[in-house]
Amino acid sequence: MCSQYVDPSGLEALLASRLIALDKNPGVRPIGIGEVCRRLIGKAALGLALRNILHLCPSFGRLLINTYRFDNHLFIDGECIGSKEGTTQGDPLAMSMYAVASVPLIEELDDVATVYQLWYADDASALGSLNQLRK
Repeated sequence: MCSQYVDPSGLEALLASRLIALDKNPGVRPIGIGEVCRRLIGKAALGLALRNILHLCPSFGRLLINTYRFDNHLFIDGECIGSKEGTTQGDPLAMSMYAVASVPLIEELDDVATVYQLWYADDASALGSLNQLRK
């Protein structure tokens, strides 16, 4: 989510990075090529999302802040790896967190009368002119 239009060609390097499983014997550690920038943006987005959720739904926001304040424990072959990346696959709070964090974007798009939008879970569609969507 962002507050202004971002040229997609400027994001190519971020979107092209891949996680690589690095054998740490024993265990595996994911590393990424060019991941530093993506992780910084992700942490900033998580912080903004948590602040928005705390404002929109204070009790749920407090639960999320208390939950994500500390590392998540990822267990691989009996080894524990700490993760500060926010939600993980299978996290029961992830869907609700995403839904509430999306509300400011949905409300901002609602202000554009000639753009129609449809949201379901983590999927979104918009119908309208590109110029109107950029506003």
